[in-house]
Amino acid sequence: MSLFMPTSNTTNTGIKIVTLSQAQGLTAVINIFSPEGRLLGLLSATEVTAFRTALAVMTLLVRCNSLKKENIVIFGSGRQAEWHARLALLLVPDQVRSITLINRGRKRLDEMKDIITELQSAHPGVTFTTLAKEDTPNYQEQLQAALAACDIIFSCTPSTEPNFPYSYLQPFKQRFISLIGSYRPHMKEIDTKTLLSGGNQIYVDSKEACLEESGELIDAHVKEDQLIEIGEMYAKLGKSEPIPVSDTHNVVFKCVGMGIMDLTIGKTLLDLGKEQGLGMEYAIYIESTCIYGVDKRDGNIYFVQFGYLLMRGGVMNGENYVTKLTWSTNTSWTRSAETTPRLRRKPQTSRSSVSSCRTCLRYRRQCVFTHPDHAEKVARSSSISLLERNAGLSRQNLVDSERIRYMERILQHYVPNISFDIQSLRKTAEELKHRHRHSFTDASPSVRLDEEDFEDLAIDDEDYMVKALPDNTTQYSGEFSYLNLSMKIRQKIDEWMKTAAPEASTETDPFEERWRATQLQSGSSLVSASVTCLPPRFVADFLVQIFFKYAQTNNFYVEEDWIREKLNICYTNPSSLSSNDAGSVCSILMVLAVGTQFAHMESAIPVNRPPVDLSSMEDHHFSEDEVGLTFYQFASKLVPDILATVSIRSVQACLLIGTYLLPLDTSGLCYTYFGLALKMAIQNGMHRRYQGEGLSPRMIEVRNRVFWTAYTIEKRVSILHGRPVSLSDSDVDAAMPVDFPGLNLTGQVSNHTNMVTLITLTLKLGEVANEMGQQQDCLERLLNLRKNLVDWWATLPEETNCRDLNPSGPLFRSNVHLKLDYCLTRIFLGRPFLFSNMKILSAATPQAPPFKTPSGVSKNRSTLITDCVEAALEIINLCQLLRDESGLARASFTEFSSCRAALLVILAQSLTKRTERLREALEKGMVLIKIMSMGVGSARSAVSVIETLERAIRRLEDWSERQAPDNPASMESAYDRFKNWEMLWKTGPMSPELVPFQEQYPAGRSSIPPVPVTPMTGTSGGNDPMEGDVANTEITTLSDYSASHAASLPPMPRFGFDHFVSNFPQELDEFTAIPCFEPDAQQNLSSDINNPDTKWMQFTSD
Repeated sequence: MSLFMPTSNTTNTGIKIVTLSQAQGLTAVINIFSPEGRLLGLLSATEVTAFRTALAVMTLLVRCNSLKKENIVIFGSGRQAEWHARLALLLVPDQVRSITLINRGRKRLDEMKDIITELQSAHPGVTFTTLAKEDTPNYQEQLQAALAACDIIFSCTPSTEPNFPYSYLQPFKQRFISLIGSYRPHMKEIDTKTLLSGGNQIYVDSKEACLEESGELIDAHVKEDQLIEIGEMYAKLGKSEPIPVSDTHNVVFKCVGMGIMDLTIGKTLLDLGKEQGLGMEYAIYIESTCIYGVDKRDGNIYFVQFGYLLMRGGVMNGENYVTKLTWSTNTSWTRSAETTPRLRRKPQTSRSSVSSCRTCLRYRRQCVFTHPDHAEKVARSSSISLLERNAGLSRQNLVDSERIRYMERILQHYVPNISFDIQSLRKTAEELKHRHRHSFTDASPSVRLDEEDFEDLAIDDEDYMVKALPDNTTQYSGEFSYLNLSMKIRQKIDEWMKTAAPEASTETDPFEERWRATQLQSGSSLVSASVTCLPPRFVADFLVQIFFKYAQTNNFYVEEDWIREKLNICYTNPSSLSSNDAGSVCSILMVLAVGTQFAHMESAIPVNRPPVDLSSMEDHHFSEDEVGLTFYQFASKLVPDILATVSIRSVQACLLIGTYLLPLDTSGLCYTYFGLALKMAIQNGMHRRYQGEGLSPRMIEVRNRVFWTAYTIEKRVSILHGRPVSLSDSDVDAAMPVDFPGLNLTGQVSNHTNMVTLITLTLKLGEVANEMGQQQDCLERLLNLRKNLVDWWATLPEETNCRDLNPSGPLFRSNVHLKLDYCLTRIFLGRPFLFSNMKILSAATPQAPPFKTPSGVSKNRSTLITDCVEAALEIINLCQLLRDESGLARASFTEFSSCRAALLVILAQSLTKRTERLREALEKGMVLIKIMSMGVGSARSAVSVIETLERAIRRLEDWSERQAPDNPASMESAYDRFKNWEMLWKTGPMSPELVPFQEQYPAGRSSIPPVPVTPMTGTSGGNDPMEGDVANTEITTLSDYSASHAASLPPMPRFGFDHFVSNFPQELDEFTAIPCFEPDAQQNLSSDINNPDTKWMQFTSD
């Protein structure tokens, strides 16, 4: 016998016996007794233990209502794992989408095939996956991917080392983590960081047991005050009251199991079995040497064997289990082991003369017994019933008794010959008190700190403050600001006055908490002058309508009813406007300005959907741009007053100015204004959760929506243009937008779901950017982020919101924009690796080492590249869909930046892989982006760069085809080279720098010297003022690239972007590949890209 667990409550007693026998049948059994000691029944302890442990976990899981329960990962393949899966599917069947079973060996997982098949047939909507460490080559990668996407982790393995590191968990994602497998101090299923990821709080079934037996808690030096015992918590909450869970922490539950759980669940199952006629009922007769089991139904004697009782039956799942119980008849009972109080008795059998109780077994030590004193003998007297003994011996008394025994041992060690009777202890304590009082003088006060002193040292009461002020302005003060310190001093003074001089007046002199530099404001005259530029009322109403229909898609800038109300005041009572209305007037002007950018969308002539012939489109001019510029100029004059007032309307005004500038100067003025909007939002405390009472619920929701819009756009612009973000995620705890009906006009469909989805998508983009910044070992993490992104996207709604791309839907345009942002995130994930496979192209060179088969890293990198290219192709199709339906907007940052990134990806991919699909997408994308760039100078500049790159790649393809080995005209003459130079010369001025062609032409091909490249007349060579960024940017072939493909891709003359008056799009800066992940990457890098002479890929690093 290896384990013996007796337990009792006020109505029943139970004993669980576990053996180490490997024979068929039961290795563990639970005996249920009546209060008088009569055996009521026996159950399979293996099944009951697995069921009651999983059920204990579920009691906490189902009450955490705020946690997602879609993707479950289970470590283990035994009964515990099975019952965790069964109960999860039973209790939250509508929420579970996938279950992944993970185990070290494959054999145990294969044994669960029938169970998985059964569960799969009962729940066809749930995906079941198994993962074994021993037969999975990329086990760690698949494990990390599964953990990154999961919502629940059930760990059911007696592991001696963590099943996974904390780094495998996706940040900013909440999880429910339960640990039931480890039950000894040397065991641990997770590491310390994961254990404490619940905000340093851990839910447990028993504080005492977990602190003694859980290896994770012991290694982490967890204190008792960090533990939340679920039994005590449930007693304080209502029967079905949900458990509050912080949205920034995981829920971690450690369960080691208690005997009372076996007794309670076992008795309930036994009663249920009797009611439903499950199992078998026996009459047991014990004679001198034999035990007989007689079935009461047929009277047959089933077992006659010395020392053994074989039984049929067991109540589990309504099935009859064949079980076997080994019971020795010569069992003698000894005194209680000096271990945990709940394990009070231990049997000695003929098989094991000395057998450890449960706790000693787990600590790998032998039980120590003491002689019982008289009181204990009386307590065990047969004249006292079991029920009376349990009523008189509470759990707390036992704990206190054990604590006293340990303290006595410690004291006896440090104070020899001490007596522990009450009188001696009292006398010693008084002497110590007397000595302590006289051991300190006035000059040397005691440094002993009381509990109150420690409380005073805490800084937990430091908190931020957001105070509502007039004119929709709030004052924010951080936790350790000067203002907070001043308020704390004021509070202490008030408290002191109330106690020291209650009769004195408690009113303190008023003081100005917030200084406003009103003298810096311009006065009402400037506001009144700005109103004079307003157009006729019907024009203003039209532009406002356009703004809310086309510009405000998945973001929130201003309330439509508020903007119309303020617009009405501007027309009916402009004299009432003051300098405090600068933010409102500026917002109105910028709404009108943005409206002019999208006004063409309502044109009867489809100016945004021209025919394929785009030859006359480059000089297309939109006269409404001049109107919008006028509104912007008047609004910009109000910026100083906006910065001085710093209200929520100031934030909205700067946000709208930045939106107007998005298509005009994204990385310049636009970036600056979004930064101003975010700084003023911080000044108003909009990045923190508002907990005051001075603002209406509507204004609180407006604050939250405006902040998240500013934060989202600024973050996206910063990441996509290589700038540091202004505010980190850790500094933000503002509430997410909610579906507030008061902000939707009658008949409008709420876009709340799309708004929250875009915020989440932007946060995921930030995670990707952070991982790329680390570089070291980021490939696997990027793969996990991609999988998590794709899985998350698949969970979004497909009707009305998010993924509904039905052109007749009310949010069609908003949903397409959301999908474009999703594809742009996937492009961002894979684009650093687009050029990392250039090394593979040189494998065909005679001098190159033998080509190695792609490693696991290469395959992972290829996955990201493939998905990046697929996302680019999807963007082209989405833009085509917009063009065919509602039309493309020339001022839409989402549409233009997505199409721009997609074309750059297709161009980059065309350097190494040229397919008909890519060629068609490129042609289609060029048409679309030209439509979007009509009349927008900066967009035309960016498109010109893409056009130049596209022409260069097209010429490279043509050259390859002409120089193929099977082409009879492959031998190039001097005249051919002259005509090729002439073709390049006609397309634009050439670089005055001369690069010798000899090294690009192998010996024996031709001895004719190259034709010099002559600058055009009128150019100034290297003195052009624009050449700092562009004029010296040249594109030529890669020497190694050409050498490795000499047969199919001969070298070509160099040409460049000299005198091309355009700044390169900043997206090109971001295409620099993360250093290759192959071990020989660095030594081969110089042979891949020869910087002095081969600049074909220079745009990747400029």
